[in-house]
Amino acid sequence: GLGYCARGMMKGRIAIPIHDAEGQLIAYAGRWPGNEGWPEGEDRYKLPQGFEKSRVLFNFNRVKDVDHVTVVEGFFSVFRLFELGYENAVALMGRSLSERQEELLTARFSRLTLLFDGDAPGRAAAAVILPRLARRLFVRDAVLPDGAQPDTVAEPLLRELLHSAAR
Repeated sequence: GLGYCARGMMKGRIAIPIHDAEGQLIAYAGRWPGNEGWPEGEDRYKLPQGFEKSRVLFNFNRVKDVDHVTVVEGFFSVFRLFELGYENAVALMGRSLSERQEELLTARFSRLTLLFDGDAPGRAAAAVILPRLARRLFVRDAVLPDGAQPDTVAEPLLRELLHSAAR
């Protein structure tokens, strides 16, 4: 469902479809391709006005009939995990966990792995989210090396982290 926007609000961006828990398309996120060159004063990601990312989890509608899920920060981390055969991943679309997102996770899963970026903000977010979720389900924190992200870390290390966290 990925696309590219040639015009409109998301012009020049990769279009990422976002679905609700039932699988209905509710929005598109626009991401500037590459790591540089996006228009000055604009964020790398763009969401439609009025869209509340705190009400959904990216890819949640596709993760069914399992008791374990991996939670990451962003879209591209979900894509990378899928590419490696780990289809049970969802993204917060950021580093904060809303009450609604917590309810979605705890209603469907009994085990969870946090796989946040290996930077100070990612580690700080995991330190807040892990104990919060651990009150309601089994949670592991798969800690990435300094500066690493799930979508950029070497495949063998990522597989090792996910394999040990899923046990």
